[in-house]
Amino acid sequence: MPDVVSVRTALTFDRRDARNVKWRLVAGVTRHRRAEREASLGDPLNRRSWFLVLGLSLCLHNAEEILRAAEMLQFMQSEAPGFVRDAYAGVTVPELQGSLLILTAIALSGIVVAAVFSAAAAAASAFGMMALAALLGLNAFFHIVLFIQTGAYMPGLVTALLITLPISVTLLERARHQRWVPSRAFWAAVAVGVVAHGPVLDALFRMSLNLMRA
Repeated sequence: MPDVVSVRTALTFDRRDARNVKWRLVAGVTRHRRAEREASLGDPLNRRSWFLVLGLSLCLHNAEEILRAAEMLQFMQSEAPGFVRDAYAGVTVPELQGSLLILTAIALSGIVVAAVFSAAAAAASAFGMMALAALLGLNAFFHIVLFIQTGAYMPGLVTALLITLPISVTLLERARHQRWVPSRAFWAAVAVGVVAHGPVLDALFRMSLNLMRA
């Protein structure tokens, strides 16, 4: 028959074992939930890298347009569709170059903010970058359509074909596959990017022109 001390010792170890099992279960559940969250939002470091790649593609695309701004302006004022010619009427080469620099700085500022807060505000930063990717993809498509329509080279076409279009499409596909945001939010971000390419981009272009002329 076991003595009282042995029984108490056994009970003490049983309680410790029970507590250890409890804490292991809690830790396991926590790790599982964290893994599920990261899987649904994508790896923060991976997303941050893609944000920076998107920013680099934007810089390269706008650099092509800035360096060949004279050709771009001539195309916009003579061979582009009527509504585009109206938007660029009276614009000079230095004004166009300055406007493109301002627009690039605005976009890069947003990308940096999204990259810095890609973990703390994962869904919001991902939404913004997906919208920008959709805008750049549509802009690349716009370059291609103008080339097919006019048969003339417009600065930005080369980087649109080789850089911004494939990077934008790849980022959006990765975001959808890794579920950076829920499905509805993904398509909402794409819609925001498409709409922003029209009135929002036009408003920013006019604002940057006003800054250049001030």
